[in-house]
Amino acid sequence: MLRELGAVIIDADRIARDIAQPNGIAFDEIVEAFGSTIIKDDGSLDREKLAELVFGDLEAKKRLEAITHPKIGAEILKRLGEEALKDNIVVLDIPLLIESGGKKRYPVDKILVITAPIQERVNRLTGARDLKREDILARMKNQLSDEERVSQADYVIANDGTLSDLRTKVFNFWEHFVKNASL
Repeated sequence: MLRELGAVIIDADRIARDIAQPNGIAFDEIVEAFGSTIIKDDGSLDREKLAELVFGDLEAKKRLEAITHPKIGAEILKRLGEEALKDNIVVLDIPLLIESGGKKRYPVDKILVITAPIQERVNRLTGARDLKREDILARMKNQLSDEERVSQADYVIANDGTLSDLRTKVFNFWEHFVKNASL
C-alpha cells in the first residue's frame, strides 16, 4: 500500500530470500553450515527444513544470522545509497528491525509498527504461506512482544479490521507523514 502511495520499499525478507537462492551470495555458506539435507531436489534451499533446524536451536539460529544478516544489511545500505540522491520516501520493511539492532545500523528517521491480533496473524500465515500454527507461534516467541515493539514506534497502525479499513489507515498515516516530513 505504501508503494502504491509513492514510497520506495526496501524489503529485508525479499533480500533474505534472494541471497539464499542457489545463485545467491549466501547459499553456499548456508549449505556448508547446515548440510546438504536442506537442499530440495530442484537444487533450491528447503526453507521449511532450515526453519525447523534454526527455530528450535538458538545456536543454529545465531549461525544462520551470522551468515545472512551482514549480507542483508550490506544490500539494504547499498539500496539506500542508490536512493539517497533521489527525492523519494524510502520505507525499510524490516520485520525484526528492533531485535536485530537495525535502528543503530540504518539511517531510520521514524518507525512504523503494524499490529494485528495474534490469532489473525496466525490465520493469515497458515493461509498465505502454508505454515503450521505451532511453527508460527514458535517463531513469534523469538520476537519482541507487540508491547515492546509499539513502545519504540513513532507511528502505530492496528490492522484489526478489513482490508478497506487498513487502506484507510495507511492512507491517513501517509498523508500525515508526508505533510510533517515536508515541514
